[in-house]
Amino acid sequence: MLSILNSSVGDYYIRSLGVSRSGGYFEYKPMFVEKLPVPIIDNDRKKHFDNMINYILFTKEKEQKLQSAYFEQLIDGLVYELYFPEEIRAAGKDILTHLGDLTPINDSMSEEDKLAVIQQEFERLYDPRHSVRNHLETLDSVNVVRTIREALKR
Repeated sequence: MLSILNSSVGDYYIRSLGVSRSGGYFEYKPMFVEKLPVPIIDNDRKKHFDNMINYILFTKEKEQKLQSAYFEQLIDGLVYELYFPEEIRAAGKDILTHLGDLTPINDSMSEEDKLAVIQQEFERLYDPRHSVRNHLETLDSVNVVRTIREALKR
């Protein structure tokens, strides 16, 4: 749920329902958030979100800004794929099918081991030749993605 609320899709939806406050901020009041449609996801996809959330939390704590920003961008792309699977697939920009298995991190691991796992996954998925990176960088070629991103710039 947090992945959706922190995504461009969630932000766009809340902004379309809510009211802006001074400074252009939007309130995430329950009356708006409860109207947000939440897709049901299978356990495999949930594992990907969980792993990336853990990567983000740990990399933010360790001030690994590039890695945390990339995994946030990746989650955002996956949320677009949750809400607009046909459009993403038709444009050949699907991410999940190219993601592969993400190695989980857990509390029994040392900080060095966690960083090593995250760095390995980051290097694999951030490689300019990897389909995931290419699809993320060109996701704006999908009309619905471009429309949402342009609306959020205003």
